Amino acid sequence: MKKIVKAQITCITYEYGGRKNPPLTGTRYCPIVIFNNVKRKSGEFWSADFVCTEVDENLSSIVEFSFLSEDAPMDYLVKGNEFELFEGNKKVASGVIIE
Repeated sequence: MKKIVKAQITCITYEYGGRKNPPLTGTRYCPIVIFNNVKRKSGEFWSADFVCTEVDENLSSIVEFSFLSEDAPMDYLVKGNEFELFEGNKKVASGVIIE
């Protein structure tokens, strides 16, 4: 069963190698996600499935977060868990689960 949580993501500025713009409100965004504070298996990578619900001028967004695959480790989706987002091998944002 698909689990959906709320998260806040903050994009890295374009000058530092990130995105030119954060995802727009109402859009779906599916980057690679790597959690910082969970022990994962070597080579384990998952695709996030975000729907952006709020975006501000500071490159920060509130998103509804789930995994693209239903086989993903849903137990990672816990309030306070921090993660990084990648487009290919380029880190574009960091985030935290807030609800």
